[in-house]
Amino acid sequence: MSEKSLVIKPHHIHLAGLCISGARPWFAHHNLEMVDLRRGRITTETLAATGDALAQRVIDAARKEAEDGEQ
Repeated sequence: MSEKSLVIKPHHIHLAGLCISGARPWFAHHNLEMVDLRRGRITTETLAATGDALAQRVIDAARKEAEDGEQ
């Protein structure tokens, strides 16, 4: 079963226990733009494509928030 793609928001980074200041160089390293994060253009698919463990933490946080909101 494929999971629904979710929009990643800045607060998902915090929910994953990470910080925005640390995310800036991480985004640059992966050729992603922070402005796209703020404008809702980064999705769980975008982050998953990096194959990075930190990205997976943010994806997991976003999915947990979505699941908790549905209950």
